[in-house]
Amino acid sequence: MISERPQPDPIDCLLFGHLDDWVVLRWRDGPVRPPKGVPYGTHLATHLHCQHGGEIRGLNLCWLVESSPGQFYRVGEFQHGIDATWFFCYATIRKYELIAIDKDQVLALGLPDINLGNNLPADIRELRRRRDLDQYRHPGYPDDLCTGYGNELSLTIKRPLSGEQLWVRVKRVVSPTEFESELLNTPTLSEGAAGEIVTTRLLTEGATSTLISFPRNANVDSSPSGLKINDMTAAVLLYELDSAASMPRSFFGERILVELLHLSDGWYGKTASISRFAQNALPVGSVVGGPIVDGHFVISVRREGDQEFPVKVEQMVKGKMVFALMVSPRDNPKILQSANLFCPNSKCVNVCSLTYSQVDEGLNSAVASAPAGATTAKLHWKCNLCGAEMMVGRETFDALYRM
Repeated sequence: MISERPQPDPIDCLLFGHLDDWVVLRWRDGPVRPPKGVPYGTHLATHLHCQHGGEIRGLNLCWLVESSPGQFYRVGEFQHGIDATWFFCYATIRKYELIAIDKDQVLALGLPDINLGNNLPADIRELRRRRDLDQYRHPGYPDDLCTGYGNELSLTIKRPLSGEQLWVRVKRVVSPTEFESELLNTPTLSEGAAGEIVTTRLLTEGATSTLISFPRNANVDSSPSGLKINDMTAAVLLYELDSAASMPRSFFGERILVELLHLSDGWYGKTASISRFAQNALPVGSVVGGPIVDGHFVISVRREGDQEFPVKVEQMVKGKMVFALMVSPRDNPKILQSANLFCPNSKCVNVCSLTYSQVDEGLNSAVASAPAGATTAKLHWKCNLCGAEMMVGRETFDALYRM
């Protein structure tokens, strides 16, 4: 268990942010002589680099002199007075003041365009550019992250783990919030061993975030309904209805079958059925996403690459409409319940699977076959998804549609 993990400081953050860049190193004034006999005030043109899973190092190419604050000129030829194999390790780099230089200065100094990390996978290179992960990185090792670890996890910010803190090394980026990682420590409270491949996820809620890792076969409750990546479920596309300010917000909710591709505080997935609410905007195979509200996977955006576009309902086709009535308190948008006429279970995520026409025809038949003298006719419905039962009357149904 890691009770107090090493925290990256401002020097580490500068190093993380300038990997594969040229920088200038200046010895800090102090009582200790610089390494290699470098005199006080000497500046070095240094290229920062790091192999995958390795420690940050610096390649020193030439001496520089600072002619004015932040402006430098080269002294001598490349490697003149510098051993050809002179690399600074991370601990040595930290003894110097790091000065960033821009591309114009690099060109003016004639520093070559080199890539010492040309074998670095593209997804790891992109991951290193994410400053939001710097707080979890091991000082000097940009690919190593400190995460919570356990076998039984509830993947929420409020209760992120029931385990311990361990180091992992990211091997592959699955999505912006999920990584395939290697355990660097052997857990003491859970099963697992150093060297095993685990899943790492970034969870965010507002300004709060946390990293958690778990074995690939862990019993992970990765969503409010216990669903996991690649599971099929029903998402809900909402069409807000006009309602009085004193009433809860009301929506028609259309059920759309989706394959889940990503889960965290939100979700996204690929549609596997057509939408009647947004038929042209959401053909089968569209990638959609949105928040998870009170157990419901709400569709709010359509994704194309890295871009997101709001999903708008095109028209309400009465005869083909598949819907439930959804309500949400105006003072608490985190609550979204189904007021489905055909299912009294407010947590029935799959909402209603009946079209308006089917219900309309069923009620007409019930009226026609009602006993003589009956004042009203009702249908006995059973939800074909959760099994809840209730009675539905013509007056109630018509009142719903008029909303």
